[in-house]
Amino acid sequence: MPTVLYDWPISMASLARQNPKDDRVAERFEIFICAMEIANGFGELTDPVEHRRRFKNDMALKDKLYGQTYPVDEDFIKALTFGMPNSSGIALGFDRLVMLLAGTNNIRDVIAFPKTTSAASLMDEAPSSVSDEQLVDLNISIIPKGD
Repeated sequence: MPTVLYDWPISMASLARQNPKDDRVAERFEIFICAMEIANGFGELTDPVEHRRRFKNDMALKDKLYGQTYPVDEDFIKALTFGMPNSSGIALGFDRLVMLLAGTNNIRDVIAFPKTTSAASLMDEAPSSVSDEQLVDLNISIIPKGD
């Protein structure tokens, strides 16, 4: 039997617009079948002022918890000021749907070209840390607390 979770707390739906009938929750939902997430969707937050407020609140919390922040994506905020129409979307996990139809609990059974032999091997191959050069290449800057 499918289960639909909806009206997510705003804090758990950073890119979703606020529900006009209840300002504590966002227009976001997820669909589960047999305890597996099959789809998730939300009404897109298109208000640049609200996005900036949420970004700043998120950074204040990150600073408090981890002692570091990230810059607000000013290009994204600027793009929203040009006027984005109301929009929404849903992401359907086709591979998960096929898992249900095939009666398997392992996603590797339904992926046509699996890249690795196990999830553990992914962790073995992952770098233990990211270098400053890699951050620069990715155009990511970390602002330490106190700067």
